[in-house]
Amino acid sequence: KLSRIACILADSSDRRGGAFGRGGFGAVMGSKNLKGILVYGTRDVELADLDRLREYLKERMKQLKEATRNLTMYGTLRYTKLLYELGAYPIMNFTRTSVEEGLIEKLSAEAMRDEYLVRDVACYRCPIACGKVLSVRSGRWSGYKTKVEYETLWSFGPQCGVFEYNVVITANALAEEYGLDAMSAGYTIGFAMELYEKGIIDSEFTGGLDLRFGNGEAEIELLKLMGKRRGLGEIFADGAYRASERIGKNSIKYVMHVKKQEFAAYEPRAFYGIGLSYATSSRGACHNVGGWTIRDELLKPKLDRFAVKGKGRLVKSIQDVRAYIDSLALCTIPRRLLGLTDDPDPAIVNYVTGVEFSGKELIIAGERVYNLERLILNREGITRKNDSLPERILYEPLPDGLAKGHRITPEMFNQMLDEYYEVRGWNSEGVVTKEKMRELNIP
Repeated sequence: KLSRIACILADSSDRRGGAFGRGGFGAVMGSKNLKGILVYGTRDVELADLDRLREYLKERMKQLKEATRNLTMYGTLRYTKLLYELGAYPIMNFTRTSVEEGLIEKLSAEAMRDEYLVRDVACYRCPIACGKVLSVRSGRWSGYKTKVEYETLWSFGPQCGVFEYNVVITANALAEEYGLDAMSAGYTIGFAMELYEKGIIDSEFTGGLDLRFGNGEAEIELLKLMGKRRGLGEIFADGAYRASERIGKNSIKYVMHVKKQEFAAYEPRAFYGIGLSYATSSRGACHNVGGWTIRDELLKPKLDRFAVKGKGRLVKSIQDVRAYIDSLALCTIPRRLLGLTDDPDPAIVNYVTGVEFSGKELIIAGERVYNLERLILNREGITRKNDSLPERILYEPLPDGLAKGHRITPEMFNQMLDEYYEVRGWNSEGVVTKEKMRELNIP
């Protein structure tokens, strides 16, 4: 169907699997009439120093299991309650961060494990097994089964004003069936619901679909229409930004996006660094590539969540670390216990590859990756004007929660962005300089 929010699924029945979810890579495959890629290996993976690698991992395996036991028990769904209690969990298209007592508990990790869990699943030989396969066990959607993550619980749940696991599980399973990025698809439905409640679109526009927040049945129906590109679904099948272009009526102001990609499940007005991460991410509004500041601002804070100074340096550091981690094709969950931080111990990399990397060389590799990505973006016309945040984040204070009254004013945002460009060695317009290219040995 060439949806701009189509994804590439990598899955199997006995392992955790996942998706290349963001950025519309599924549409790229579709444009080439490429349905899938099957890989089957017959040779052993060669390792430079297997004995030392085994010894290294043996020493850390017990620590790893102990440090990640909550993830083994609850997966990434454990973060829902944490972020909610910190006032950093966006609800109903970033209009609020709190709901009536008892609602968020319906989506707790404990409820997931007690009532919906089918089994824990892991990536190949991973001891953590953070994947959680859930199923609908009764009612009209009985039988739907899928792996649900923190982000997709949010996108099909509170983003749409829905606090029912059965709806989330069903929507997540359908998104996989249609090959849609579950984050963008759920976000887009929540965006449509806000437009409906504000009267920007009405029942005539929706074909009679009652798109009020909290209507799980309407959510499922719109998702099906999006997956099939039929009727109302044709308008929303390419994500919220492009839907707003078709709808008009200044609906763009209700799209929480950067560079046309929808926000993830973190409220920037509750901790400012994630706003800068969204704005400067190479692929638009991404909490992973852009920099997961949650640990350093909320969970084990190094900087005050509402501080402005220091956020540019923080985000740059996290982005570079993530870039070298991704280049190693490693999950971020075990990386700290493997010494792969902002001050890396390269031992495991060296045992695998036989190349004697230093920690500094890994950080520089990450910085090179991020600068190469930026050079491509600069070539395509992406500069400071595109490293921005929506009006809601800049001008509307949060109405509730621990961060009530906070917003990232334009002045605050520009101060963070100026610092970020400075530590990156880019010019004031966000363009990679010749000096930075020479420093990083980029031709």
